[in-house]
Amino acid sequence: MPLPLTCAPDATKRGINFRVSYYGSRASLRSGRPRGTIMSMIEPPTGPGVLGQGVRLTNWQMVEGGEIVRRFPAFGEILALVERKKGERRMATRRDIDPVTFKRFLPLITLFDLVRDRSGAVVDATIRLMGTEVVHFYGEFTGRPVSAYPDPAVPARIIACGNYLVRHRVPVAASVDGLREGKKHVGLRILYVPLSEDDVRVDRAVSFSLFYFPSLER
Repeated sequence: MPLPLTCAPDATKRGINFRVSYYGSRASLRSGRPRGTIMSMIEPPTGPGVLGQGVRLTNWQMVEGGEIVRRFPAFGEILALVERKKGERRMATRRDIDPVTFKRFLPLITLFDLVRDRSGAVVDATIRLMGTEVVHFYGEFTGRPVSAYPDPAVPARIIACGNYLVRHRVPVAASVDGLREGKKHVGLRILYVPLSEDDVRVDRAVSFSLFYFPSLER
């Protein structure tokens, strides 16, 4: 099933009708009355840079190994594509993240050049490419260091995940929680993938960001 970009619920007499938008196709799903909170992948609020306009990120945690796909199944297809492109190599290269293979995910992509100190630790990252959905949430930051981002929690997370990629040379995910106006919860699920030209040194990273907003609470 294609990865859904938008999911907005409508209450109906017969239950909850979900209008789901996909890249290139649309579908309508019907369910019974849900229990608890449904987290739906939807478009961020209108306007560029909504992180600075009523959205506040509060905390995050790193998700490793097999837990990534178990907790965030939407990343399974992306990881499978990365595995296919890199072949026998341990890590993918920048060329492997091509716009044909990853066409459906381009709005979710951010490409980083990692900046490392003399000890090899990641101390910053320069953004080389931002997908349209990422720009919509964070604002346009292409060509700038993440350390210059106004909210210090954002570069702290990116640098921490960058250091994980450098040490372990495998993908890692971040689960980020936050609040919108009215104290409504929001969430980001971000997959970071290491990139290497020589299959030894991690010099770049690519991330895929999913934006979640609660659609219904009991």
